[in-house]
Amino acid sequence: MSNAMYNKMWHQTQEALSSLLDKESETVMESQRNQGFIFQMLATFYIKYVQIFRNLENVYDQTVHPQKRLLIRKILDGVMGRILELKHDMVELELTEFHYFDDILQDLKLAPQQLDIPIPKYFLKEKLEVIKGREKILAQILADTGLDMAEKKYSVKSIPLEEAVKVIQIAERARQGRLRAMFMKQIFLQEYRAKQAKFLSEKVADLEAAALQIQKVWRGFHQHKKTEKLRQEEMIFLGMNPPPLFNEVSATIIQAEKVTSLRNEVQIKHEEKYREALVTIKDDLKLIEGPDIKENLQDQIRHWFIECRNLTGTFPDYPHVEEGGSAIIFSNKTPQQVTEDILASQEEEEKNEKNKKKAKKPKKPKEDQEKKSTREKSKEEDEGWKMSPSVFLPTMEEGNNVYKALLPHQALHPQPSPGPTHPPPPLVARQLQPSVVWIGDTEKTFYKKVPSAERMMEPKRLKKQLPKILRLLKPGDRILIVGTTQRPFDAELQSFCKVYQKIILVPRPDYASRFVLWKQIIQRNGGIITNALNISCLAKVTDGFTQGHIVQVVKGVLTDRRIHRQNYKPLVAAEFMAALTRMSPVYQEEEESFKDWYAKTPMGKKRALALTGGITEKGKGEKKEKKGKKEKTKK
Repeated sequence: MSNAMYNKMWHQTQEALSSLLDKESETVMESQRNQGFIFQMLATFYIKYVQIFRNLENVYDQTVHPQKRLLIRKILDGVMGRILELKHDMVELELTEFHYFDDILQDLKLAPQQLDIPIPKYFLKEKLEVIKGREKILAQILADTGLDMAEKKYSVKSIPLEEAVKVIQIAERARQGRLRAMFMKQIFLQEYRAKQAKFLSEKVADLEAAALQIQKVWRGFHQHKKTEKLRQEEMIFLGMNPPPLFNEVSATIIQAEKVTSLRNEVQIKHEEKYREALVTIKDDLKLIEGPDIKENLQDQIRHWFIECRNLTGTFPDYPHVEEGGSAIIFSNKTPQQVTEDILASQEEEEKNEKNKKKAKKPKKPKEDQEKKSTREKSKEEDEGWKMSPSVFLPTMEEGNNVYKALLPHQALHPQPSPGPTHPPPPLVARQLQPSVVWIGDTEKTFYKKVPSAERMMEPKRLKKQLPKILRLLKPGDRILIVGTTQRPFDAELQSFCKVYQKIILVPRPDYASRFVLWKQIIQRNGGIITNALNISCLAKVTDGFTQGHIVQVVKGVLTDRRIHRQNYKPLVAAEFMAALTRMSPVYQEEEESFKDWYAKTPMGKKRALALTGGITEKGKGEKKEKKGKKEKTKK
């Protein structure tokens, strides 16, 4: 696409963002009590921000104007932050990490794929050198530890000479046996053909019957091909099968990819010119106009000092850096106003110091504090839910205002377009930010009781060290620690929940998810999906199996030999069924045990209280109040 097209896309996205910001500013002041309405509002904002993010990310990636890219990047960062804030609000509202937007997507006429959040392309482009450096470091680490599979050398075991001769003899005799069997088959076929020819030569050849037989076979074959072609055309017309050239890359897409790569090259050149221009213009300004500016500033400072002396009788002190330095002199104020402001600020500082010394308020009794807290809680309940203040809304509004002020006339003007499983030490992770640390079978670190088979490995040795390591991380560190487990109920819940801020229970995939998983995983592993492979049947049969089971089955069936044989022997569902029979699914009892364990986590408890209307909390409060009254009566 051309520059005009991307400018138009940016203009339309900015209009959508502006209207969305207006709606958000209206809803910030309103208080709501209906939880369903609140979720619908948050989900609608979330989906619209995702669409804006996708468009802005595309525009930022293809825009070649450096100043425009700075403004787009600022707005894009604000939109990404707002998406995270809305996601956090939805989690706090519904007390679950999974949300369903089916009805909202239907109202907005969007497909589920449009809700996906792609990884911004500039994440890789701007960190390309860093990524290459990391790859070298990891390759060196793998080479030093001997885990590099590409260069791994397998040891060869030596065998005695007699055993080697015996193996060679067995192989040679088997080869000779195969050759002899092939020769015997050829001799048998020659004798059979000779007998048949002798037998047929005695009969009188019926040419009409032979021709009729040939015609039957040919017409049947021709009609079968014709019927199969008509059936395929009908399925394509009904939308049940893709068109014949559906999976092939068109020439238009290839041309668009070439244009995209050329735009990226032009983008880099413009960025370099822009950075060079910033330096050269500043240097030229210093060289040409620097002496005149310096002389004018000195004259203004002298004039200011003389005016202050004429008003006060003495020369004033030069303003300190903390007070603003010489910037105070060049503000749009008279010398008298500046001196008054300095004196007023000094008096305010003295008053503040005196007030701090006197500010020793008496402590209120506990009863008053409890009454105050209950009043605040009742007040919050009466007011209802309000949207939490956003950190990123001001950034987006500022960027939107800059766009409206500077770039509305440039939005649609075209520009010349270019041509056609152990945690690493710190968590190392800090030096290679952003980084993800994966801990497999994380329940072993927090075992209630260590199994006898694993006592030698001391799996609980990190139980005390891991929280200490996590405390070393600062808020600015971009490190994500992910732990996975298949048996969370074997761990101590309290220490387990202290380490992990969020605990997500991944549910079993439903029919639609299993259908997509089978299709995608088979294609990613080199499989070809034809009409002979019934994906729907596989999705129905695998009810109860997880995503990991499907991956294991596909990798076990699609060996190199089977992939090469697909052209003349297509894949069928029965091949995957045989591998599934050797696996055990997740039964209903096991799934219930996972749900019961999750209900004991902090998020699970909050959700249970929300579903019951907070009855348990009220009961506890009443019991505490009754105990307090009894103690008072005893006293």
